[in-house]
Amino acid sequence: MSTKATPLSLPALEAVFHEQTGLARAWLVSSSGINRITPEFAEDMQSLLRWMRVLPGLRGLILASRSPHFCVGAHLEYLYRQRDQRELERWALDLNRAFRGLETAGVPVVAKIEGSALGGGFALALACHRRLVLDDPSVRLGVPGVKMGLLPTLGSTQRLPRLVGMEAASRLLLDSRVLNPRQALEAGLVHQLLPDADALDKAAVEWLRSGSAPFQPWDEAGYSFPPPAPDSRAGRKLMLAIAARLHRESGDTAAAAQATLRAIQEGSRQPLDMALELESRLFARTTARPQTRDMLRTLWFHRKSARRMEGLPKARQSTVSHLGLVGAGLLTSGLARLAARQGLRVSLWDFHPARLERAHAYWQACAKADARQNDDGDWLQRIETPREQYELAECDVVVLASQKALPELRQQLGRLAHDTQDHCTLLLANAPEPLASICENRRWKKRVLGLGIPSSPEQGALVEFWGSATAARLGRALALMRRLDMVPLVVADVAAQYATRLKATYVVEALQMLQDGIHPSRVEWAGIAAGMATSPLLLADTIGMPTLRRAMGSLLTAPGGGRFRMAGVSLLDRVHKELHRPGRAWGRGFYEYRAGNPTGLWGGLGLPTPGDDKSESTHQLSRRFLLVQAAEAARALNDGIVKNERDADLGAVLGAGFAAGTGGPLAWMDSQGLPALVGELESMVGPLGERFAPAPILGKMAQEGRRFYGEDSREGTHEDVSTAPVSG
Repeated sequence: MSTKATPLSLPALEAVFHEQTGLARAWLVSSSGINRITPEFAEDMQSLLRWMRVLPGLRGLILASRSPHFCVGAHLEYLYRQRDQRELERWALDLNRAFRGLETAGVPVVAKIEGSALGGGFALALACHRRLVLDDPSVRLGVPGVKMGLLPTLGSTQRLPRLVGMEAASRLLLDSRVLNPRQALEAGLVHQLLPDADALDKAAVEWLRSGSAPFQPWDEAGYSFPPPAPDSRAGRKLMLAIAARLHRESGDTAAAAQATLRAIQEGSRQPLDMALELESRLFARTTARPQTRDMLRTLWFHRKSARRMEGLPKARQSTVSHLGLVGAGLLTSGLARLAARQGLRVSLWDFHPARLERAHAYWQACAKADARQNDDGDWLQRIETPREQYELAECDVVVLASQKALPELRQQLGRLAHDTQDHCTLLLANAPEPLASICENRRWKKRVLGLGIPSSPEQGALVEFWGSATAARLGRALALMRRLDMVPLVVADVAAQYATRLKATYVVEALQMLQDGIHPSRVEWAGIAAGMATSPLLLADTIGMPTLRRAMGSLLTAPGGGRFRMAGVSLLDRVHKELHRPGRAWGRGFYEYRAGNPTGLWGGLGLPTPGDDKSESTHQLSRRFLLVQAAEAARALNDGIVKNERDADLGAVLGAGFAAGTGGPLAWMDSQGLPALVGELESMVGPLGERFAPAPILGKMAQEGRRFYGEDSREGTHEDVSTAPVSG
């Protein structure tokens, strides 16, 4: 006997109802192959609800996706372009009402999630009565909007606290946590994990046929909020503690996080329908801020463009399957693990057996942690540690991590060029000097690129390339970054690259403040209050005094390096050599440490204390941090160290920890108004030094009334003043 089906076809949804079973199925669809919450999505959801109401004998709905992923969230292009706060509030309200209609439609709804559900996509899943997820470590679940300056909307700030409690919900939302299926199950966000698509479908049908009630927990009689209750004394203390932590970590610069916390705190005390209206208002108010658009431009559009490697060479057959690493340390051990997890064969060579033993111990500990999360543990089998360097001959790319003196570094590179095949691209990690001064041999000079990479590499990290290698070599290096899901920038081959310059500028300005008698705690708080990712003295400890001193030595001897000749630089040598506090890795620096974690500022610096430590307010100190880094970023753009505005802002935020809430130093200068900012910088040169002198590009743009970014454009507006640092 055939089953009669009643179809529904909409731009964002397709659905069918089988009268014999009483079950309806709906699929999210998109012409692009990626499901997003578009401005028209609410209308399609309402059409689905109207269709469901007239179906005879409807027993339940299975919501799935025609695309590989369930739904990746809101259509950010719309949110970026929309400037009208009332329209943004209407958009959020319409969607909230549609999602609310789904969970109160009177029939049980199952979300069948076979790919990632993020942002608004996960909010849609939360509006379903049951969430079944494919047990695949590559699936990602969560609401990461806060890190891009967006308040998580479409009910996320209201359903999550009602599901897992205010403390767990705040942690998930404020930290923009994205979980794999096992983590989501342990956190109570999903109901069941299934091994394959058939098992998912079978479990969904069985649950609907079991006659489950079509109610969310918070809509059932007798529902009680997960403790602590919002209006209880414990609940109020919890919210105060979270607010205090947020203030300590970001000062008053994290508008989206503060609005999210307010939505959780106030919304949890109200009926859900009223709470969703509150969330919609707060979302619209936050999203309409110019700073939010600046954050979206840098952290989403610019990052997406860089990850696609737009504007960079694409060499033919630029694939990488075998990665070589020379020197077993924190950087190479982490890079080996990351590459092996992405399916690459990895060979790590080091002359010292003790270093290899430490690397093996690190990998074993990571593999055990992965096993606890049911993550891929096979990656460890893809790492080998050959006995001789010549066994790296078959590698496609080899990374040399070395801080040797220049003569020995040249010898290492020469041996590596001899031991590897001609097609292999050589990457010199965090080189202390420009490659032009390191690579003397013309034959292997075209094979070598500089690589600026964090000492603890991870997916999503920003890396910098420089040198005179051919476009084909660069293409192979970029192919590696694509496999590792890193964000690459190409910068000029100069002493201390872009991210390093900004970090050094930030730290040295803090040291100058200390030298001028500003108390260390005030200096640290000024960095946090400015919105920096890390306070300056803690950043100095993390980088390490030896590395910082090498970077400053390179900058001081470079053209224009005289702007860094100030008393604060001498503190690096004093802290390192006289006080023997080289940084976090050694357990002692500007901070005291226990088990690698800072316990407080060290009190033994013995710096001069002025009669009045209030000559500059915290606001003035914070602005000084922003100004000195902005001046350096503009100078780097002017001198062609970075190619364009995208790279300048993205490199500053992701690579140097510049205040993300500004969208980057160029976006921040736009917001200040270039004529006023140039005047302010010029006024600071006399009392503070040439490092505040505005670059020629700033004066020219201020005179011509131009901005780095047009009002309605995600792209920069000035001509590209640089030349590509790679040859064809």
